[in-house]
Amino acid sequence: MSLIIIFVMAALLYVLQSVVYSIWGSKGLQAQVWFERGAVTEGENGILVEQVSNAKWLPMPVVHLLMQTDRELVFNGESRDNTTVSDQNYRIDVYSIMPWQKITRRLRFCAAKRGYYPVRELSLEYRNLFFQPFSSFQQPADTWLYVYPRPVFTQEIDMVVQKLMGEVLIRRRLLEDPYAFYGIREYQTYDTMRQINWKATAKTGELRVNTCQSTVSCKVSILLDVRLPHTARAMERVEQGIRMAAAFGISCEEAQIPFSLFTNGTSKGNSCQMDSYQQDFWQEADLEASTGAGHLQSFMEILSRIDVPAASEWEPKLMGQDSSEDSFLVYISPDDGEPFAECQGFWDCFWIAVKEEDLDR
Repeated sequence: MSLIIIFVMAALLYVLQSVVYSIWGSKGLQAQVWFERGAVTEGENGILVEQVSNAKWLPMPVVHLLMQTDRELVFNGESRDNTTVSDQNYRIDVYSIMPWQKITRRLRFCAAKRGYYPVRELSLEYRNLFFQPFSSFQQPADTWLYVYPRPVFTQEIDMVVQKLMGEVLIRRRLLEDPYAFYGIREYQTYDTMRQINWKATAKTGELRVNTCQSTVSCKVSILLDVRLPHTARAMERVEQGIRMAAAFGISCEEAQIPFSLFTNGTSKGNSCQMDSYQQDFWQEADLEASTGAGHLQSFMEILSRIDVPAASEWEPKLMGQDSSEDSFLVYISPDDGEPFAECQGFWDCFWIAVKEEDLDR
């Protein structure tokens, strides 16, 4: 008789806890993931933070967090556990959460390749006291990571930057802005009458003239070709060309030279939320000329998102770039064959090609 009572009580407990968990199990159960840094460089380590919270009175003995990330984010050390690698990284992390508890884990990874990596899937699955599984439910995962191309500085890039700096200095000396006052100096035979500062002349008793600063704004247009060449190691050449473009942009920023980017590659844009699913859109990978930390960040983000297989022929606007006196063109090619034909017709155009010896840098 007592044995029957025990079975009846166990059955009632099983049914009761099943009803309780089916009603309140998903309430207050949340998961979040985010990258500790929004951008890293190729080969650098990063941290992905997982956080699961249970904001209710009911304990959660088993909670599965399912997450999908790109396989180019290589988890290392203990973070490699619970990860299955195929076309993507598939992670299943197991949590046991008490009432009103929050658990945070830091997963270390290495960014193996440049790119734009959103977290594509995040879902939770929980079980009751008897480990009976319930259906999983989706959680929003609005996070992504930029992996910047690793800058590759070559001797050819240094030569072009030095030549550009020389051209900029010469033009700034030749063309002065009469409204940008700099100082006063002694009169020279080549000075004009309107340059004379009559007050300073009267005070010193000798002719004095005004000097002005240059406000000529020289700019650089970077033309990045990402079409796959008909040579060996084609993809490596294109990737190395993108790295060289990154190095050239950094050099321009250090020299405070405004630079723009034009490329025949397509840029994968930020993820947008549509019907509870993350989808990506593509846009033109162009950037107007400017300087500053924000401009350099936008430049590196565009280089990170360039989709090489989607490269097309040069658009007409690239053929018609302005070749005014304050503009320079830098054409970066994935091979060392014939340079960009249209580039040869411009007043100031420099050609930087990826050579065989550059591939091992």
